[in-house]
Amino acid sequence: MLESIWTYSTSQQVNTLLVDENDCFFPAKRTRLIALDVVNGRQRWSARVENGHGWIASTKKFVFYLCQHSKLIAFDRSNGKEAWSRELDTRINQRHCCG
Repeated sequence: MLESIWTYSTSQQVNTLLVDENDCFFPAKRTRLIALDVVNGRQRWSARVENGHGWIASTKKFVFYLCQHSKLIAFDRSNGKEAWSRELDTRINQRHCCG
């Protein structure tokens, strides 16, 4: 039987979750991206995002958040500060997926 080592409570449903060997990332409270330490469950940082519905990916240096309105934001993985952001051209995506 598995035993939990920590829990984290949020007031809303979490639809996207990214976990790796060091961190756990998820959007919460509709306008925040939260980073937790996977060992102890403590919050490392939180950053403002446009909405809590999006996709998350990470590298050793950045956490990327793509919101449903086609804005891509890169956060510094160590402190959650925004490194850069770009508005993506949704017409490119529509041509590739819809012919």
